[in-house]
This record gives sequence, structure tokens and C-alpha cells, in this order.
Amino acid sequence: MTLDGDSLIEKHAIAKAVSYFDNPRIVGVAANVRIMESLSVLGLLQRFEHMIGYRSKKFYSLTNSEFIVGGVASTYRYDVLKEVNFYDDDTATEDIGLSIKIVGLGNKHYRIVYGADVVAMTEGVQTFKALLKQRYRWKLGSLQNLFKYNHMIGEVDEAYNRMLTIYRLPMAIISEVILMLEPFLLGYAIYLSIIYHTLGLFVGAYLTITVYILWTVWPDEHSTIRRKLMASLYAPFMYFIFFVMDTVQIVSIVRCLYNGKLVIHRSTESSTWKPVERTGRQQAELL
Repeated sequence: MTLDGDSLIEKHAIAKAVSYFDNPRIVGVAANVRIMESLSVLGLLQRFEHMIGYRSKKFYSLTNSEFIVGGVASTYRYDVLKEVNFYDDDTATEDIGLSIKIVGLGNKHYRIVYGADVVAMTEGVQTFKALLKQRYRWKLGSLQNLFKYNHMIGEVDEAYNRMLTIYRLPMAIISEVILMLEPFLLGYAIYLSIIYHTLGLFVGAYLTITVYILWTVWPDEHSTIRRKLMASLYAPFMYFIFFVMDTVQIVSIVRCLYNGKLVIHRSTESSTWKPVERTGRQQAELL
């Protein structure tokens, strides 16, 4: 199991992670990573983003299409790590690089799953500048690894699950295209609202996102009723706060396109990063 320097794990996380390996086909387990509580706008944004993002990993596990495992409390079979020669150092996100390299062995036999009960906590970044830096690194590393292992996209080899090669990997690329189109789509929605004198598009989008957030919060098996109630109070405002993350993601993809040579021509220099600053004051907040 690997841990980041700013992360903590729940008391029985290691035992729960190990239990997944009773299945001989499972070679990697992604933890349920949560952001430590913070009442700042950035803190709420990262907490809800992680909550929603990690919930989707349940679907990826059920369809055997997971290929991204973060560095916080990720757990692997040691003999498989040796088989793939451990981490590579030619991308900005070595954790994604390791998990997709393992999946590249053939994900019908080498399965990576999401352990919802393997709970870990990590501190969110504290400034908008740090968030921009972090998300650019994540975006760059993701694109580097997708380009590095592009041979799996659309692959129909019997070693791979079709949900991975026909859906999950292509969608990882398509989602970036959609992200780039988002400002134009938003502008078009505003145009239609003005032309037809209606706020129906925005009201519909607002209600959809808010209901989806609540649908994510309440089935959460690791939150108390009090925390669920508090999260529900924040839910009506998250639609607007998420525009902050949309802006960060768009800036990140634009920077990746501008530095496209780093995506295609990887090197050890592109994997060297100075960690973003965190306060360190939240480390005592274990579950």
C-alpha cells in the first residue's frame, strides 16, 4: 500500500484492502479517498468533487473498466509490481502510469477494483494558484499516459474487457473535447435563454446537478447522518461552485495543448514536481 505524505487512513483500511486479494484475479485496489473537512469554498469544492468522482468508481469496478488508481492508499500485489518493473518516471502522474501499465497486461486477468470500504483522508489544496498547479499536473499526466498506452484504445483483443477499450478509454479523450467545448455550449445556452426569454435550460441543469449531488451524499455508507445533513445544506450551492473547477480544468487542458510536446515526448524532467503547499493543520482529523 502506498501513501502520500499528507494522507491518513482509517483504522482498519489495510485489513480491508488486503481482503480483496482473496480473489486471485484482483491485483490492485483503489481506496475511497476523501478530502478533510474545510469550510472554505475551495475546501467544499474539492470535498464534493472527490465524493462524486469516487462514487463513479463503483460503476467502473462493476464493469471492469477502471484504469486510474491514485497514490493515496492504493494497494497492489507485489509480484505484479515486479512483473511491470514498478513505477515509470516519464510521466507527471506515476500512480496513473503504474495502474494503466498493469491493466495493459490484460484486464480480464489482472483486475483493478475500487474498495469503497478502504477509506483514506487527504488534505485539499488551500489556494486557487495551488489548485491550478495540481490540476495541470493531473491533466498532463493523464494525457501522457493515455498517449503512451494508446494501443489499448479500441482494442478488441480477448485479453481486454470491451468496456475498458471501447468505452472507458475513448471517453477519457472525448471528455477532454467536451470540456473544451463547454464555454461555447454555455454561451449558446445563454443565447437561447435570451432569445426565447426563458431560464428553463439553467433551471433544468441546476436541478439535475443538485439532485445528483444529493443522490451521491445520502447513500454514502461512511458518513454520519449529521454529515449528510450538512452536505445537503451545501448541495444547492455546489452547481455554481463547480464552475470554479470547470474553469481550472479548462485552463489545465489549454496549458496541456500549449505544451503538447510534453504529452508526446515524455521525459524524466516532466515527472519532477514540487508538491503544492498545504497547511498541515488538518492532519489530526481522522474519521
